Parts: sequence; structure tokens; C-alpha cells
Amino acid sequence: LSVRKVSFQIPSMPETKGEKAQLNLVLSNAKGSQLDSITIDLRIRKPLQTHKRTFVSAVDGSVQYYAVNPASKQSATNALVLSLHGAGVEAIGQADAYASKPWADIVCPTNRRPFGFDWEDWGRLDALEVLTAAGAAFPHDPQRTSLTGHSMGGHGAWHLSTTFPDRFAAVGPSAGWVSFSSYAGGFTTEQPTDIEKVLMVATSPSDTLSRVRNLDAMGVYALHGDQDDNVPVTEARAMRDALQPFHRDFTLFEQPGAGHWWSASDEPGAQCVDWPKMFDLFAKRRIPAQSEVRSFEFYTGAPNVASRCYWLAVEQQTVPFARSGVKAAVDPHLRRFTLS
Repeated sequence: LSVRKVSFQIPSMPETKGEKAQLNLVLSNAKGSQLDSITIDLRIRKPLQTHKRTFVSAVDGSVQYYAVNPASKQSATNALVLSLHGAGVEAIGQADAYASKPWADIVCPTNRRPFGFDWEDWGRLDALEVLTAAGAAFPHDPQRTSLTGHSMGGHGAWHLSTTFPDRFAAVGPSAGWVSFSSYAGGFTTEQPTDIEKVLMVATSPSDTLSRVRNLDAMGVYALHGDQDDNVPVTEARAMRDALQPFHRDFTLFEQPGAGHWWSASDEPGAQCVDWPKMFDLFAKRRIPAQSEVRSFEFYTGAPNVASRCYWLAVEQQTVPFARSGVKAAVDPHLRRFTLS
């Protein structure tokens, strides 16, 4: 009484007219007797239209998909933008919310279904798998990789960027919430008991504020409607207040009078995700090469989730599963590392 997604090959089909083709799928037993059958409608897509791509997940061997809004001009110098969907949104719907870019492929993972894991746990793994799969499928410059997302996907953008700061050149959360404790009333306390400490460790990946300094080298453009009745704009303002003391390339834009999902232009794409100034940032920023990184700070609460940043790896924590921070600097001329 379980459900499992398994793979099968779709045969090549002659050219078909219209937007759909039908595929007859038959399930047989080992003796060749038919057990069940179904007719599936497939969308006919051209190479530069939004479409789905499947892959076999290394997490559990299941078949998963991601959606792509491909660049109108394919080039090895293109950028790759990872876009995370909101609760109840499918990855293909997320991809369809963007106008095609000549310089960037936009790829949208599933979070293991529309509500999924808030882009934590399996959702985080799914996003990273899609980043790897799409990176191999589309020619691009790996140093031009950026991250965005809307609503629950905005939280996912904060979560992944603060967890893996050397994977993205820029991040653009839209209508994103900060943590379970700030948005959904998740448990938190200043003086936890031993049992409460265990619960807080389990939910620590949601606490993006504890890792906010990991964003120091990344371009950040937060977008929010100032009348959002789903995710209040105070979530974005909380991140602004945390970033302002140290960040050199941070923008918060609040769209006046806008709610949770909005578009203020007749141009293609929904502006609450397809915001021109955010994509201007994505076009300009790049991930520095390791040899270019002289100093940085890196924070992690769980090295089993994230232990590496640029040329540094955290092998063991003094206090397991408490936030650990490293300030690192290198002088290549003196061949000297300074760590604390």
C-alpha cells in the first residue's frame, strides 16, 4: 500500500500538429499479461519554450522533474538562475511566470511537490540536485549562478543562500519569510530546557538570521509588496535590519500598494518574480574564484548539512549543532592563513 515513482522511456514520436500528443502506457506483469493501462496527454514543446525535464534522484532513486524557461540564445557564457516556487505552486507554473531572457536559463525545482518541505530538508536536497542537473544540461558560466524565489520560495532563497554562500553570486527573495519562529509561530525561547534545546536544534535550519553574515559577498535584492496580507513586509524589513550594519550590496524594494502576487506592467512575466532590477543584479554579479577570495566569514549550525565555503571546511564543532563561526583570511604572498 505504497506509492513509488518509477521511470520509463517515452518513445520518439513523429512530428505532430497542435500542442498535445497522446501516449498509451500499459502496465504488464512478468508473464506479459496486462494489469492496467492509461492514456497520457503530453504537451508538445519547442526547444526554447518552457518545459519539464526529469532526472533520477540520488536521494531515493525516484524520478523527479524540474521546469526550465530556457535562454533565447544558448551560450557557454550564459547565467543560470535557480527559482524556487511558493506553497501550492508547481515548478512548471513558476517557470511560466518569467519572460524568456537571452542571457540566462531559469530553472525551477519541485521541492518534492507543491507544499513540500519549505525548501528545507528534502526540498533543499532537491534544489541542489536540480542545480547540478541543469548545470550539466545547459551551457553556462558556473560563476554566473543566482538564486531567487517567491513566498515559501522566498524563504527557500534566504535558506539556501545563507547555507551555501559560495554557490550563488546573488540572491533575490520575493515576499519571503525569515524563519518559522518569525512567520509561523514556530517554537523559540531564550532559556530553553534540555528537551527544548533538542527541538530548537531540529528547527535551526529555518533560522536564517543566525547565518545572515554568510551573505556578505553576495549581491542581495529583496522584493516585497508593502500591503502583502500573506507574508507581511516586516519579514523583509527584519532581514534588511540584519544586513544593513555590514552589507555593501543590499537592496530592499517595497512595491507600494501591492499584495502577495502582483504585476505592475504589461510586459511578459509577473513582476513580483520577474523584476527587472533584480535581474539586472543577476546579470552583473559573479561568484569569485577561490584564488580571488582573500577573507570571509562562514557560519553553520550543522556541518553535516553545510561544512564548506570557498577554500575552508569545518571538520568538527566545539559544541555540536550550535552555530559555529569561522573568520578566515589568507595572504598568498606571505603564505599565511589567519583563522579564528
